[in-house]
Amino acid sequence: MNEKFKWYFPATAEELDKIWNQGALTVDANVLLDLYRFHEDTRNAILDSLQTFKGKRWLSYQAATEFFRHRTSVIASAKNTFKEAIDEIQDLKKKLSGTTDRIKGIRSLPRHLSEQLRAEVETTLARAEEGIREVEKRHPDYLKNDEILKELLVLFAGAVGDDFPDSEKSDLEKQGNSRISKKIPPGYLDANKEGSRPLGDFYLWRQVLAHSKSANLPMILVTSDDKEDWWERISNRTIGPRQELLEEAWRLTGHRILIYKTDKFVEYAQQRSTKNSSQRPTDLNQALEEIREVIRTRSELSTVTFKEQFSKENTTTKNSGFIRIDLGRPTNHFTISGRLEPRMESAPGLIVRMRNHPESLPSVRLHANTGTTFDFNIHIASSDSQVLLPSGTYEFEYEAFCTPSTLDSSTLETL
Repeated sequence: MNEKFKWYFPATAEELDKIWNQGALTVDANVLLDLYRFHEDTRNAILDSLQTFKGKRWLSYQAATEFFRHRTSVIASAKNTFKEAIDEIQDLKKKLSGTTDRIKGIRSLPRHLSEQLRAEVETTLARAEEGIREVEKRHPDYLKNDEILKELLVLFAGAVGDDFPDSEKSDLEKQGNSRISKKIPPGYLDANKEGSRPLGDFYLWRQVLAHSKSANLPMILVTSDDKEDWWERISNRTIGPRQELLEEAWRLTGHRILIYKTDKFVEYAQQRSTKNSSQRPTDLNQALEEIREVIRTRSELSTVTFKEQFSKENTTTKNSGFIRIDLGRPTNHFTISGRLEPRMESAPGLIVRMRNHPESLPSVRLHANTGTTFDFNIHIASSDSQVLLPSGTYEFEYEAFCTPSTLDSSTLETL
């Protein structure tokens, strides 16, 4: 039984050593794109783990294609997070004013208490804003000088796979769509993506298996994907990679495949490079936690399926309409993004209202922001983190404007 179902049983210590020392390592596109999202220490921990791998490094054509397709937008989005942080500080300042005014109105309390609270919190918020702006100044401009890209070009020099032959693409597309309809992993949870994107994980998977077979090597695949079409889950606990994937890899290539999330790969790689050390560096702990947080956030965002956006008015100074999304599973918060077409004259102010939602919606908090002239984000969260937002259809009405106004840059109203 052990020989016929070898893929089912965990690899022995000897097998693990052989795979890590002589196998091939590959990553999905998001592992590379995340390098632009992480703090420098976290980014260096991932790059160091890739560099110190003793086997062969190899990148699939699919992963490389998706990396270059999304690199520019990820860099722009990462840069915009500084403005989002400043917006959050500004929101706190506005809420502080209302809170202290209400405390001042309680006649049984000394007036100086509200004034002291305002002064101390304003000082703290000012210090935090200054710190954010200092970090922003030091943040590299990757569109002008991309040290990350330079390092990746060295890491995978001469080690990028080829695209599928044109003669095979039509048949592979049929296979991929058939697997999606039958819910065969990986990638069937991407069925609602536009164009050919639902097949991205399937194409990556087939290229990884083809390389394992042609190179006659076991593989390590590192992914930041946390969805159930990659991972076996029981009672909301991840047990390991889907058994169908491990079996398919063994059946088609005759080799094992080890599938790791980014944090586990970094953790195991660091352990192997410091076997004589009994302590894990504190900065590594922080890096692993940041990686896990990004994976958790992406998992939550993947529960949202964009349905439609309707425009009522679209000029360079005013843009309004509706956005409708489906929430696939209960969660305590989610984010959706909208488009502004044509581009507006400047980053606009926003008014957002929630028009329709599933029954039994708890009390929620809404926040909207934009730092660009072409898109915006709407964030919705349960007021009580222990109470989940129900799955179903949500619809929002939005208005973006560049004309002078006394309205805040993020004005929200729940109907």
